[in-house]
Amino acid sequence: MRKYEPVWETIKKTDGYYLSVSIDGRIDEISANELRNFFPSLYQSSIYYTPKQLEMMKFIQNYRGSKGFSPTLEEMAQNFDVTKITIWEHLNQLEKKGVVKRDKNKQRSIIPLDPRFL
Repeated sequence: MRKYEPVWETIKKTDGYYLSVSIDGRIDEISANELRNFFPSLYQSSIYYTPKQLEMMKFIQNYRGSKGFSPTLEEMAQNFDVTKITIWEHLNQLEKKGVVKRDKNKQRSIIPLDPRFL
């Protein structure tokens, strides 16, 4: 039996953000409001963000909202006046928490999974 990894892509539509999820070759669109049913743990207050991680999540949310795509590591580093490696380390921690998804080989591939930051 072949194992499939979920593939996530955020799509902005006129009535809000949707996640296009591909699992087992099927593609389903899930509205941000419907995520509560599929990922209730993301709505629990058990997700702890450090102050810097919270700032980063808000920055990603605002950037994606205003420009329609995610920031690069360099843009984030300039915004926070730190190095790209510092941003990279923070993003790794956010990935371990399961609140962001990214393709490490592509620029602008940061996708927030926490519905509070879609």
